[in-house]
Amino acid sequence: MELEEPELIYTAVSNEQANHIVDLLANQGIQAHVIEDVSNLGFFPNGSTQIVKPYVFVEKYLSAKAAKFIEQYEYSQLNQKNALEEEGEIEVVCDECGEVTRFSKKLNGTTQDCPRCKAYMDVGDLPWEEDWGEAEE
Repeated sequence: MELEEPELIYTAVSNEQANHIVDLLANQGIQAHVIEDVSNLGFFPNGSTQIVKPYVFVEKYLSAKAAKFIEQYEYSQLNQKNALEEEGEIEVVCDECGEVTRFSKKLNGTTQDCPRCKAYMDVGDLPWEEDWGEAEE
């Protein structure tokens, strides 16, 4: 482990989620390290094992700052989930990486960034005409 005084700060449900948390913390200037779940036993259809969970560690002196950031992140995720449930959602598959992302129906007709690869994703029906006319030579 790359940390001098590691402290467990987060237990993720998947390796992908753990690595996402590490990336988010890095964007906040907090070095973090993940110990991934590499077990092959007990896989369930959603990809979790329920045997070993991925863990995210930070330096002990940064744990309070990291915990506060993670709390804010989880709060925003919960608000986003609640908004999707209230308003409805649009499911979009990224043409670049194949990631499936759900967006609020409020974003229908917009272009958003893919959360995985940052490519542009068209959400729902875009407001332009289908007939582009004749091709120029």
